[in-house]
Amino acid sequence: RMQEEGLVEKTSGHSWVLRPALIDEDAYQESARFRLLIEPSVFAEPGFAIASKALDDLLAAQTALADGGAMAEPLQMLFDADAAFHNRLAEASGNRFLAQAIRQITKLRRHAEPERYASRERLAASFREHAEVLRALTQGDRELAARLMSEHICHAHASRPDIRKVRVLAHRRLTRR
Repeated sequence: RMQEEGLVEKTSGHSWVLRPALIDEDAYQESARFRLLIEPSVFAEPGFAIASKALDDLLAAQTALADGGAMAEPLQMLFDADAAFHNRLAEASGNRFLAQAIRQITKLRRHAEPERYASRERLAASFREHAEVLRALTQGDRELAARLMSEHICHAHASRPDIRKVRVLAHRRLTRR
């Protein structure tokens, strides 16, 4: 399961190598800087394109969560909606390498950010920020969308969970059969 999640990699023979993970404060800082480098850049890609129907659907879903859904929906559904937002925009970049990197960091966040999802107020704010990015895109303003994405990542990073709690929870999840 850890291999499927990209946390370990099998080498030749019987060895395993641990992949980068959000396991300490330095890793969180690196992750935030990495996300600030790559996620806003999806909008600058020459191949960036998202169908208006897909954009409208994504905006409607994020708005519904911002307007109360974040207070009532199951936490797993909220993480999936958050991941769908980031991954869908990454795919829209038209750059397979950016999309792969964003999918991978999103997988790592799935294990490391369960504590963040305990603050439903922050989740609602996060979905509002997503909606703002999407509204900028509906207006054709990719530069504004990039700036708003940067601000969103900074806000999310500022509300990151306590690393000690993350370690305990991640260990429980990964060792559960």
